[in-house]
Amino acid sequence: MFQFLIIYFNKNKNFFLKKWRSLISLFIINIIFAIIYYYYCDSLDDWDERLEDIEDDRKYPMDKFFRRLYFSFVVFSGVGFGDIIPRSIKAKCIVILQIILSMLGLLQIVY
Repeated sequence: MFQFLIIYFNKNKNFFLKKWRSLISLFIINIIFAIIYYYYCDSLDDWDERLEDIEDDRKYPMDKFFRRLYFSFVVFSGVGFGDIIPRSIKAKCIVILQIILSMLGLLQIVY
């Protein structure tokens, strides 16, 4: 029943392998940017967040990292919920760099 899919995948192995590499590289880029946000943009002046989240940062550092990871994926997806907002110039510049790299990565997948 699905033999046509097996034949198609066998003919285009390199094509799919390149696409998976691009997806994995985009995933790694998001993790790297989350780490950059976590360590480099760690001042209270860098972000607009809820007060409860800021208080939790002091108690649970991993929550702060997961919020930065969440922000990184929201920036990558282009959704932009608005619950975490970069406020400082350095945070905005890093967000712009992430957007550019994400677009280039998506172009790799499409073409």
